This record gives sequence, structure tokens and C-alpha cells, in this order.
Amino acid sequence: MLRVLAGILAVGFGAALKASAPEPKAAIAGVVIDSASMRPVYPSRVDMIGTNIFVLGDTLGRFLLPDVSPGTHQLRVRALLHFPDSLTVTVGTDTVRLKPIRLRLDVRMDSILRSVTIVAPGEPR
Repeated sequence: MLRVLAGILAVGFGAALKASAPEPKAAIAGVVIDSASMRPVYPSRVDMIGTNIFVLGDTLGRFLLPDVSPGTHQLRVRALLHFPDSLTVTVGTDTVRLKPIRLRLDVRMDSILRSVTIVAPGEPR
């Protein structure tokens, strides 16, 4: 009787441990570059669509999204004076290293005006 009770407790305790164990997390790493010059784009921002999670790229265009749950995720990549891009990434339990994300330069006048404000000396802002 004691063995049966000990077996039931062991199975129940093991199931409780499995249920409370945190799910494994991975990361998404990449670099944002200009499609024409092939140089890093800075500043850049990578958003995980449908969440409030985002990261900013460094001066070499590199970014790292840490603690990403396994599954399929949509990313949106943006940078000053460049057209944004979106991509789908499937994450397992390891870090996903993306091929370079190439953004095209946006030289339309409205894009430039949205990005830059010129103020003459002595003029109020």
C-alpha cells in the first residue's frame, strides 16, 4: 500500500514540475543594411508585430531580440529615410541568425520632410 501511495505521489509531483517549468526561450539576431551601399543602417528599429516588443539596432546595424518564445513571429524593420520591411521568422529553441535585412533608401521629398526639421538661427521652434 505504501509503495502504491509513493508511486502516485511521485507521478503527481513529476507532472507538477513539468507543468510549472518555464518554456524554453530563444533569440533572433540580425543586421540591417542599406540595399544599395550594403552598409549598416543606423538607427534602425525591429518590432515584433502584435506585441510591444522591439529593439534598436547598434551603430553596425546589428540587433538581438532576446527571450523569444518558440513559434512563428512577424517582424517589422524600420530605419530613418528607408522604406520599412516585414518578414516572418520561425523560432525553435536556439538563436535564429537572419541573413542581412536590406532596406531601400526612401528619397521622396515627403519622407525627408517627415524626418528632418530645419530651423533658421534665431527663429522659434
